Amino acid sequence: MTTEILLHQILDAHKNIKALNENQLYQNLNNLGDRYLFEKNKIYRNIRLALLKYGYTFSSNYSYEYLTLPLTYLNQILVTKIIPYYDNVSALTNIENSNPKLIHWDELVDQIKKNNLFHESCHAIAYSKMNSLYPDKKQIDLFSQQQFLFYKIFEESYANTCELISILDTNDKFHRIFFEINSYICVFDEKSRLQKIEKTLGYHFLFKFSFFCYLYSNYLVNDLSNNNFIKLIELSSDSKEQYNIALNQKKILFGIFKIALDLNPRFRQITTQLYTKINKMTYSHKELISFNFLDFYMSRNDLKAALDQLTHATLK
Repeated sequence: MTTEILLHQILDAHKNIKALNENQLYQNLNNLGDRYLFEKNKIYRNIRLALLKYGYTFSSNYSYEYLTLPLTYLNQILVTKIIPYYDNVSALTNIENSNPKLIHWDELVDQIKKNNLFHESCHAIAYSKMNSLYPDKKQIDLFSQQQFLFYKIFEESYANTCELISILDTNDKFHRIFFEINSYICVFDEKSRLQKIEKTLGYHFLFKFSFFCYLYSNYLVNDLSNNNFIKLIELSSDSKEQYNIALNQKKILFGIFKIALDLNPRFRQITTQLYTKINKMTYSHKELISFNFLDFYMSRNDLKAALDQLTHATLK
């Protein structure tokens, strides 16, 4: 129970995590729980290491634009390769020093400024892997703009999937606390479902199947026909044997689709709609998402290869 945890315990867990994964690329950030997640969460660590190899850095000297509207700042991150974050450690340390061993975490958790650098990092990884495939967003025909939006929704779905599957590693109370303040998606009550699928079908299947579910969700598709459901199983399977096993797990797999749909519908629609306007796209949001995204994916071997490479790099 977080009501029983004191702030000094949180700060101690943040500061005193033993460095099990020594790597010269790691940067110490004043982001609460960052090193803890790096050490104990495989996907968080793999994303960070890949990100730094792509030349990205972090800065707590964020702009007012990011402070005011962080969701509109993604293009700046991808251009500058600088991911802003809030130094939430210094303020908490000051509070603890002024009130030693008195403050409960539960009294602060709803007020603390959370960081989105894990989510933004996932976007940056997907973009870095695939930006050579993107059509020029200045092209004015509908199909080109639909393709451009597809790649951005691909990025978002990849980030959603990374956050979801990372839950598998949240094995103690501090891990869960730190993950919750560093992630949009925290469905800890679905961990047993994820574990069952991973045990039966493997990490790679779970990751790819979840990705396709989020792709549907981000395209505002709220229903999945049986034929398309089977198609997602096929696209996620590495072998005929795995495919046949998955067909017998449809009920538990459909739960993943329901998790993906739990993303706030208004957030999904308004955020994507705003993004199309910021990027000067000339067609309406409705026209841009009226796109047979799954057929487009299936027609492109380079996209299949990109998802395979991202899945492998994320889960290695």
